[in-house]
Amino acid sequence: MKTSKPGTGYLKKLRKNIITLLKKSAEQFEDEDYHKLRVEIKKLKAVAGFIEFSHKKFSKKKALTPFKKIYKQAGKVRELQLEASFLKKNNPQFIEQYLSDLDKRIEKEKKKFASPPRNQIKSKTKKTIKEIELFFQDTNEADSIEFINNERKQIAQLTRELPLKPANVHQLRKILKEDFYNRKRMDQPSPKIKAEDDFLELLGSWHDCVVLNNQIGTSILKAEIDPAELAELLKINADVSLQSENLFNEINATLEKGVF
Repeated sequence: MKTSKPGTGYLKKLRKNIITLLKKSAEQFEDEDYHKLRVEIKKLKAVAGFIEFSHKKFSKKKALTPFKKIYKQAGKVRELQLEASFLKKNNPQFIEQYLSDLDKRIEKEKKKFASPPRNQIKSKTKKTIKEIELFFQDTNEADSIEFINNERKQIAQLTRELPLKPANVHQLRKILKEDFYNRKRMDQPSPKIKAEDDFLELLGSWHDCVVLNNQIGTSILKAEIDPAELAELLKINADVSLQSENLFNEINATLEKGVF
């Protein structure tokens, strides 16, 4: 295998960041840490995607199995946090009981996150990233460029027929995120990096609205909510839905202009 290269430093930093977060006790874990952990795992997923593209013997799914449950659970906490943060900015005095119940749900999901599996994957993290490092050592710049070009082809294929449907926008966001992390790892900026970064922010805002719609909508259907608060929640959800629709239209309008 080839000698060490700059990219391995990136992987070691990911390993350090993930383990540092997982070492925190439940009391030490801050609200923003759930987001930070998911971002670091997303970066690792992006590298694993490159390795799988370059090495047919490497399985991204298998390598990242130790992170699957913790990533999903952190996501549950994060989505509830986003909902609570948003609602507390929108006339919270009209939905006090709902917010109180929401805070309890957040604490419940936090306890699940802090259960033993979180501690168990710390040891597996080193092993997983070491395996990725070994495969990474057997790649070169040509492999990276080929992979990036392949991602750009996927993006071009997705955006060939406009307007995009929601499912395709979700897929586009996923590919663009991985592309962003891999270009950052390679220190290879896109010629249109500012436009793409702005577009990613737009996609993120739309995604947050979709999550909020789903969260509030599910609660409205499943939870026992005071009629007065229910009316307010329906109004808020309708506003979020309209904002989501406007952002979705803006996404397609931006693509029509040729951001890529």
